[in-house]
Amino acid sequence: MSLLFIDNRDGERYKIARIGDQLWFAENLRYHIDECSFAYDHEYSAYAKYGYLYSSAALARVCPLGCRVPTEMDYRKLFNYVGRNFEDVGLMDVLAHKSWEKGFDFLGLHFLPGGCGFKKEDEFFDVGRRGYFWTDTSGDNGYKKFLSMGIDSVTFCESGEDIDLYSVRLIVDNAYSNQE
Repeated sequence: MSLLFIDNRDGERYKIARIGDQLWFAENLRYHIDECSFAYDHEYSAYAKYGYLYSSAALARVCPLGCRVPTEMDYRKLFNYVGRNFEDVGLMDVLAHKSWEKGFDFLGLHFLPGGCGFKKEDEFFDVGRRGYFWTDTSGDNGYKKFLSMGIDSVTFCESGEDIDLYSVRLIVDNAYSNQE
């Protein structure tokens, strides 16, 4: 039995992976928010594969009912659940599965290197090399943190002004998932 979440705002369907006691979106979010969501290099093929890149301003509006943006602790809990020290996830996992350009998958979560963007400059970087994912954790500078995943490292970083564009994964908080 596969788990599926249907976003009632636009009808998009997302695969869900049960990791311990949490339900994670197994795909990047594809919900469009005017002036807050962007396809990599404004290309439809990038949106279809990687989902949208979002500004931090979108985080307050991006979640459908029953979902939330993961915190830094949620990501740490995820990596600990798969039996890996957070700092050790990276190169060895990628090499053990397949090339990073195709992403890597553990426990049904398919992380892709969807790159990032900078809204102010309308520039995009790192597709095929790194994945960047927003968290709902604020850093010391008051801006949201993000997870940076690449073949060489997995780290949390602090964003700057509302110009950074990163992917979003969600956690289903309640029994809002549909099973198919």
